[in-house]
Amino acid sequence: AREIRADSRLTRSGLVLGTPVYMSPEQIQDREIGQSSDLFSFASVCFEALTGRRTVESTDLVDVFVEILKETPPPVSRFVPECPPSVDNAFARALDKDPSRRPASILTWSRSVARWLHRLESQEGGWDLTRTDPEPGASRTRGDLPPTEAG
Repeated sequence: AREIRADSRLTRSGLVLGTPVYMSPEQIQDREIGQSSDLFSFASVCFEALTGRRTVESTDLVDVFVEILKETPPPVSRFVPECPPSVDNAFARALDKDPSRRPASILTWSRSVARWLHRLESQEGGWDLTRTDPEPGASRTRGDLPPTEAG
């Protein structure tokens, strides 16, 4: 998602710049954005990948913005029962409305969540955690990472 300015949230044709459901509260409020905003957006995408649902349920643009600003996303464990409290806490911190209360490092946050994913047994297949040589052009999975990167 891109940064948007208060006077340019909507283009003349009525389109929003970026993907609203992944925008951080500070983007919506035209405040300074940085790494904590990136973490919020990344955690929103990860939440959807893990749970199969977005952190916001609204579809109307104004309602999406209000929900991001006012509502707390449900815990991951509501949709993934085997999720431990530490993952719920990790997402709650990354999706905090106040950027100063979010984790300082996207890498550290990602590694903590990746450690849990590695332990989760998939019933439907999933990531191949045993491959060490990604095919050309393929995206890397956790199994493709060297031990120091994989956690």
